[in-house]
Amino acid sequence: DVQSKKDRSSFLRFGRAIKGLTTRADTIDLDDWTALEAQVKCSGKGLRDMDAALSDKKEYVLKSIQIDQDYLCWIASKKQFSMIVKQFSEEELSQSIFDQIAICSNKLETV
Repeated sequence: DVQSKKDRSSFLRFGRAIKGLTTRADTIDLDDWTALEAQVKCSGKGLRDMDAALSDKKEYVLKSIQIDQDYLCWIASKKQFSMIVKQFSEEELSQSIFDQIAICSNKLETV
């Protein structure tokens, strides 16, 4: 999960909409939120049902990655993993995103 350090407004709006975070959305630490969101996404249960996603009691491997001074990034996995952080140019990153969108689109068309 990636969150902007500068734009807390979208994070706060989303946090208030999530069951159980209504009263804590203004005080929750953005770094903690980013790690939590990575874990929930890894669970596959979806962000709108955080309670169910987190009640699995599975232990997730969480790693923080420095991608930019203005962003937080956490990766969650159900298994141990190692990774090599590579620097991408803006063009390479854009191409990677478009490639992933194309892969997802192709998968949806076959369903």
